[in-house]
Amino acid sequence: MDLPIIAFIFGASLLVVGCSGGGVSVKDITVPQVGIVSRVISGLSGMFLITLSILMMSEGSLLKQPLKSYAYDKDDISVNLRQQPSSKSSIIRPVLNNTPITCLNDTSSNSDWVKVRVEDGSREIGYMYRKLTYCDK
Repeated sequence: MDLPIIAFIFGASLLVVGCSGGGVSVKDITVPQVGIVSRVISGLSGMFLITLSILMMSEGSLLKQPLKSYAYDKDDISVNLRQQPSSKSSIIRPVLNNTPITCLNDTSSNSDWVKVRVEDGSREIGYMYRKLTYCDK
């Protein structure tokens, strides 16, 4: 279950308590009667969580996490960063799996290699074998 869905359900529950004042019983769950201050806080918190969950689910939301680009080799713990787009080229260094990268060339081209910048503080630029990278679009 996603965070926006959990926030929506919890927000709706708080809103019900805020509107009804508690005293609700569903199966084995019983919410006791609450005072006016608790009802106001519960209602406002519920509305906030519902609004937040809708914003997180909406298309183009600023709250959505952007897709990440990264290197990943299922058969090894790292991907080689090379000086040129060739397996015979010198290795600059191995880059650990799931290290963020920025893809610098057209990822839709038919080339087997992608020019990347490693986003681990070093900001090194080199080439990685296309099948060992995930570049967001």
